Amino acid sequence: MSFNRRGRDSPETDINILLLGQTGVGKTTFINAFLNCLFYNTLDDALKSELKVLIPSAFAVTDSETFQSTKILVGTPNDNENCETDGQSSTQLCRSYIFPIGNRSIRLIDG
Repeated sequence: MSFNRRGRDSPETDINILLLGQTGVGKTTFINAFLNCLFYNTLDDALKSELKVLIPSAFAVTDSETFQSTKILVGTPNDNENCETDGQSSTQLCRSYIFPIGNRSIRLIDG
């Protein structure tokens, strides 16, 4: 599954969204969540199905009773995403992901 580059861009139908923020705020996680929103109609559908992962990433989940944090890794690691080192940016290079929606395309730019 690839949502990267395509042929000619059409300014009338393309929507470009640049995601900016500090390291670790969830820009890459947002892109993966956006992909899952396109695949599944409801949260229940998503919970019953396989998680779609466009970009490998990591996040922490904290147990509300023990306050113990567990690191969750999703996707297959690649050269552009370094999910192993805590406190550093996972994304190594700026990259864009194009999602065709109806007669438009949304380009999410992960910086």
